[in-house]
Amino acid sequence: MKCSTFLPPLALLVFASFSNPLPAAEVEGVAEDHSKVQSLKGPDRLPDTTPADTADAARRSFSQARIPAGFTADLWAAEPLLANPVAFSFDGRGRMYVAETHRYRTSVLDIRHYMFMLEDDMANRNQTDWERSIKKNFPNDWQTLGVESEVVRLVEDTNSDGKADKSGVYADGFHSIIDGIASGVLARPDGVWLTNIPGLYKLSGAGADGKAEKKEEVLRGFGVRFNYTGHDLHGLIKGPDGRIYFSIGDRGASVKTKEGTMLEVPDEGAIFRCEEDGSHLEVVMRGLRNPQEMAFDDYGNLFTCDNDSDQGDRERLVHVVEGGDAGWRVGYQHSPQPAERNPWLAEHMWEPRAEGKNQPARILSPLANMPDGPGGLVHYPGTGLPEKYKGCFFLACYKGSSATSQVAVFRTKPAGAGFELEYVESFIPGCQATDVDFGPDSRLYVSFWDEGWARTAQGRIMKVEHAEARAAQAARIAEVQTLLGEGMKSRDAAALAKLLGHADQRVRLEAQWEMTERAVRGENVGELMTALRATLTESKDTLPRLHALWGMGNAMRAWVRRGLDKNPALELPLADPQLAALFDDPDAEIRTACLNVCAQQPAHFAAPLSAKVIEKLSDTSPRVRLAAAQALGRHGAPLATRPLIELARKEGGKSQEMLHVISLALLRLAERSEESLKTLESAMRDSDANVRMTVLLAFGQGGPKHAEHVAAFLIEEEPDFLREAAGLISDRGWENVLRGVGVFSDQVTGQPPVVTQNAWSILGSRTRRSQDTMTALRGLNAFFRGGGQANSDQLITALDDTNRKPFAELSIEAMKMLAEWENPPARDNVTGLFRPLPQGRFKGDALSSFNLITDSMINVS
Repeated sequence: MKCSTFLPPLALLVFASFSNPLPAAEVEGVAEDHSKVQSLKGPDRLPDTTPADTADAARRSFSQARIPAGFTADLWAAEPLLANPVAFSFDGRGRMYVAETHRYRTSVLDIRHYMFMLEDDMANRNQTDWERSIKKNFPNDWQTLGVESEVVRLVEDTNSDGKADKSGVYADGFHSIIDGIASGVLARPDGVWLTNIPGLYKLSGAGADGKAEKKEEVLRGFGVRFNYTGHDLHGLIKGPDGRIYFSIGDRGASVKTKEGTMLEVPDEGAIFRCEEDGSHLEVVMRGLRNPQEMAFDDYGNLFTCDNDSDQGDRERLVHVVEGGDAGWRVGYQHSPQPAERNPWLAEHMWEPRAEGKNQPARILSPLANMPDGPGGLVHYPGTGLPEKYKGCFFLACYKGSSATSQVAVFRTKPAGAGFELEYVESFIPGCQATDVDFGPDSRLYVSFWDEGWARTAQGRIMKVEHAEARAAQAARIAEVQTLLGEGMKSRDAAALAKLLGHADQRVRLEAQWEMTERAVRGENVGELMTALRATLTESKDTLPRLHALWGMGNAMRAWVRRGLDKNPALELPLADPQLAALFDDPDAEIRTACLNVCAQQPAHFAAPLSAKVIEKLSDTSPRVRLAAAQALGRHGAPLATRPLIELARKEGGKSQEMLHVISLALLRLAERSEESLKTLESAMRDSDANVRMTVLLAFGQGGPKHAEHVAAFLIEEEPDFLREAAGLISDRGWENVLRGVGVFSDQVTGQPPVVTQNAWSILGSRTRRSQDTMTALRGLNAFFRGGGQANSDQLITALDDTNRKPFAELSIEAMKMLAEWENPPARDNVTGLFRPLPQGRFKGDALSSFNLITDSMINVS
């Protein structure tokens, strides 16, 4: 039925509603000033960081926690000894360093309370942008954001009666207008690490007043916006590889490394690592929303838990895979699309990988969904609890109410090249926990707040123990406490090597790190290497051999940093034929670790082992094959390209981890070698779909310089390829790179691809044939962002398809894009990210087609 008297006015109404969007940001700057001057909300901001004195309230709050059978709990510390604890860390002597927040939601704003400046907040690319935005939006009182300070507090039990009795400020002065929440702290023998936007700090020494004598800002540039409070810089842990790991939520980062390069992840959360001197900073994994603490299992595998977005999704357990992308972008939090077209929700990015859900292959899905509000995370070191907790992780879950908060416990197990969740249970329900850790006394400690989300100058630390297990392990517990308290510096190489097989993970790591540090300093190198080599070749147990191998790898990496690798007096472990045989060790964990250590060495050490590493692509263990692919991505020669392609063929899409690692390795090889690039291009038309998908994802990880290679996959008939290619082009913002570019259209296997058709024409014809709503939406968005008469005509043509799904539900979206054609919004229509286009562009292109639009609407009716 036609309705010519009604529909044209409707079209005018639609145009009117979208043709005057809210003020958008200029391409080169932040959004335009708001006409109304805003002021900061909340109470007066004061420099006082004195904790409250409400011990009775502490006891009442503690009583709500439901302690599991067989365990007992006691209050170890409460106000006035500490306040608002976010994270804590013990040193070897049992002293607790607490990261306290006094800026939470007063000086560190939550964008939900200041939505008028959302566009500005999203626009920030770095901390210069952020400071400018603050001063612009709060011209009369922005200075008050620089009053309150975060605090690192030292809390002690000085009389050994099992309760803390002394505390003092160890460090403060964290009060710039962009300072964040002190969210991560790590006590080490040579100092205390702190993560607090905008920087990674190392605190050391203690003056007469108990305060740190030195406060070194090791790296800066973390945090580029307010966004949600709690999405901070946190997660500090020292890895088995001797590096410092930490995380940032989707407040983003733009960091200049000590080597002078820029690491930019302004629209997502990420996990970083660096050497202890701050050098060689790198992004380990990206695409996270708010990962807080991380923990390594006994075998060196890293896990974190990421928080949900409060849009019906759930928290996620993430296996941290080098170079991985978990899919989250901050724009999904403020999506311009309804939930059914928000990519995070519509494409099930937050759910574990499953058939039939059309989840993007370019992201790494979580292992499992987890309890609400994950924060503090620790791996059980192996001492103090019943045997059932061996290999478990303890997770602090904070939800603003004791009724929904808890400490949870879970365990993972290997599954192919990755892992799966073995089980999860509520360990201590009714506890509003912010962090969890094990003390040198092998008791479990939990920090928690009172009810609600607001800070109250209160804070409590609970200790939990299992009397029966402690009685059975009394000698071991005492030994661990002595070893951690005394440290490792007085022990000789043989004693340290023996401790590599200790039952407690902390002792093993401390012994390994001490051996490495001595080797790096040049102390008794021969004796140390002999002890490590003996452990590797003579021990029958996996764990001491792993620590010996990690220790050798750490030493080699440090020698190279100091330029000592050319010293003929140094024994280089991986060059030892006896140790090279470890690539064929009967223990798959040793083979995996050997490959991982190889991957982290400089190229001139690792490259000669390329042939041996290539052999491991055919190993019987999928974890070994994964590690081999990672090592080849780091240091492989061009001859590794073809074996990696064959591995993709054999794996057959069985493992998302394998798909990711192979594709990243192929990209890295192609970027180092023209020969590898040509081999990868020839595989674009391989007869095997798994190979072609791996190649597509390899180019997809390469950025806009490989956009043309990605566009070549638009001609694939399988919908999975169109979905991935359109997703990469639209979501990564490559439309301007591809406008007018041809695509490879010759599909004869083994023949060079031929450029014959325009990418936009292919994208238009393919997306209009797609039955997938998100693919169709991305096609429309690519035309909108591409601009020009030809692309506006593509949108008009799409309106002619409104009698077929999915375009029937997208007709209003297409009309909205046409209405905003000349003055597009600053944020992307699909991702919600800040990607401004020029205002006043392509004047008249879309409006000249207005009659075609109304005719299309009449025909649809």
